[in-house]
Amino acid sequence: MNLPYDTFVELTDGCEHLFRVWDEQSSHFRELARDIAKKRGENRGALPTRLTLNHRSLQSRIEDVREFRKNHEKLRTVINRVLPSSSYVKDKNGAGSNGGGEGGATGDVAAAYQHMLGIDVLDVGKEGKMKWESAKRNYEIR
Repeated sequence: MNLPYDTFVELTDGCEHLFRVWDEQSSHFRELARDIAKKRGENRGALPTRLTLNHRSLQSRIEDVREFRKNHEKLRTVINRVLPSSSYVKDKNGAGSNGGGEGGATGDVAAAYQHMLGIDVLDVGKEGKMKWESAKRNYEIR
């Protein structure tokens, strides 16, 4: 969440590619396993019909974070275009703030984004899910 937006997009594009390859290779593996089982004469019940892919929750979270960052970037861009401020400063992760501590929409967007910075968005455990959802709610409220 601290990465500049362009870097974030580049890295998560790599994640999307990895997950796409993973899905393709899993499918090929499943087909190969079925073919081997048929050649050995094993019955169909011996092979699981579905593989358990534990990366799905991580994949889903990364997609959710990408969508969140994309929407935040759009909001920040629109507000900057509609409500330009001479004291507006863009920080390293693309969030903006008013340099002089002024309020206003640009400062509100930057303050809302601060809710996202203190959490590990890649923690897909029960506690991590709760923190992510809570941070998103707090962002929306702000």
